[in-house]
Amino acid sequence: MQRSRFRELLSGTGVGAVLARGAGGSFAVKLVAAAVGLASYLILTNLLGAKAFGDYVYVLSWVTVIRLLAMGGFDTAALRFVASYREQGQWSHLSGFLRRSMQLVVGAAIACAVLLAGMIWLLSGQLERPLRQAFLLASPLLVALAALGLYAAQLQGLKNVVKAKLPVDVGRPLMIGLLVGGLAWCCPQRLAAPSAMGMNLLATTLALAAAWLLLRRALPIEAKLAEPVFETLHWLRVAMPLLLLTAFFQVLSRTDVIMLGLLINTESAGIYAVAALAAQMVFIGLGAINVIAAPMISEFYWHDRHAELRRLVRLAAIGVVVTAFPAILLLVIFGRPILSLFGLGFVPGYAPLVILCCGQLINALAGSVGFLMTMTGHQQQAAMIVAVTAAL
Repeated sequence: MQRSRFRELLSGTGVGAVLARGAGGSFAVKLVAAAVGLASYLILTNLLGAKAFGDYVYVLSWVTVIRLLAMGGFDTAALRFVASYREQGQWSHLSGFLRRSMQLVVGAAIACAVLLAGMIWLLSGQLERPLRQAFLLASPLLVALAALGLYAAQLQGLKNVVKAKLPVDVGRPLMIGLLVGGLAWCCPQRLAAPSAMGMNLLATTLALAAAWLLLRRALPIEAKLAEPVFETLHWLRVAMPLLLLTAFFQVLSRTDVIMLGLLINTESAGIYAVAALAAQMVFIGLGAINVIAAPMISEFYWHDRHAELRRLVRLAAIGVVVTAFPAILLLVIFGRPILSLFGLGFVPGYAPLVILCCGQLINALAGSVGFLMTMTGHQQQAAMIVAVTAAL
């Protein structure tokens, strides 16, 4: 009887039921993604070694930060505008936003990729050959990652949570691991940071094609048939503060790896990056809940459904706490054996792992406050808070 009542609650239309269904599906995808990402990293670290993996993750960290400039905040803006336009049936605005945001993001990504390749050419005498080749391969990867991120955000705005996460968080790392493993089996002597980056580029291109197909199928027929309406200046005014907010978050999450590579060496950056990856297990619950909570926050706030919004935030906070504590205990107790799976050279990352777990715990306990601000028109205040933190 309790089981049937539980199923009835989950199949309802209330805030808790929608949040549970969306977060449950997202959490399942997150768990699969974490397992696939871990397996992919295990393949890369064991086949490349600490030095080559350090080169690879160092270049990838730079690409992740530069990609933000190309995204222009439109990935976060998509969560707000796509959800709002869909709820209000403004199909022309939805069609226009999808088209114009992709045009702006891809154009900016191509410009950033050309600038990156030019800088590497100018600095070629100061970089080791594998590092230089990895950077050059990362230039087209930058364009593919920007487009993939925007497609995923648009799918998420349409409340297609699982479809948004599958190509990015499951398909892409799975293909990277398989491609690098296959290359090591066929041509072990050619395995280095540039070859791993090339496999990353191929996997990202395939994931991008899959995300495009999923978006086309998820898009309502009304939006496909509607004549697009463009409010480019309005979208840019909203997206720019969101760009600053996202950029400062990336400063907080990527500067550590970049600074280690610049000030010490890329091997140290690789060891630290593995510890940071393990610490992100604490974030799985918050990330899964945010995926569905973000468009719901936008929908409830802009339609003055404040009672439902308060219930949503309360339930989200409870879900985050329940998922964060077991992950922290696992990492603190079994941190060294977990790191040793990547190779004995990565075990020194245990101390950073424990420190990062403490930070991720505070992050999880704060709940969905970031999206609560950005989805309700308070993106400038949120950007200022994160800017001060990033500067510190």
